Amino acid sequence: MNKYGQIAKKHWTEFRPLALAELPESEREEFFSTLGEQMEARIINLTIQLEGSDTPGEGYLEKVGRLNAAKMQAEEIVLADQVYSTVEDDEEDGTDPETFAWINEVAKAIRDADQEDQEESETFYLP
Repeated sequence: MNKYGQIAKKHWTEFRPLALAELPESEREEFFSTLGEQMEARIINLTIQLEGSDTPGEGYLEKVGRLNAAKMQAEEIVLADQVYSTVEDDEEDGTDPETFAWINEVAKAIRDADQEDQEESETFYLP
C-alpha cells in the first residue's frame, strides 16, 4: 500500500469508522491499496498539468521549486477531493451545515475543473 492508501486508511479509521466497519477485514488492504494507486495516478496527471512549461532564464532552484509546488498542490487537491471531504456525519465532526455545504461545493468545483482539464489534455498528445 502506498502512502496515499495509508493516508486514506488512517482517515477512514478516525473519521469514517462505520464505513470502515462495513468493509470486510479481509478486503481492506486491497481496497486501500487500489484507492492509493488511483489517487497516485490522478496526482501524477494533475502534477503534469500544474507544472507548466520551463520559462526562459529559470534557474535550477526555481524549476525545482515550481515542480515541487505543482506536486504538493496536486496532492492537496486529490486528497481533499477523495479523502478529506468524506466524513460519517457533518454534525459529528463539529462542522456547521453551512461550512459543510461550502466544503462540498468546493470539492465539486475541484472535481469539475479536474474533469475539464483531463478532457482538454486528452485532445493533445505529449511526446
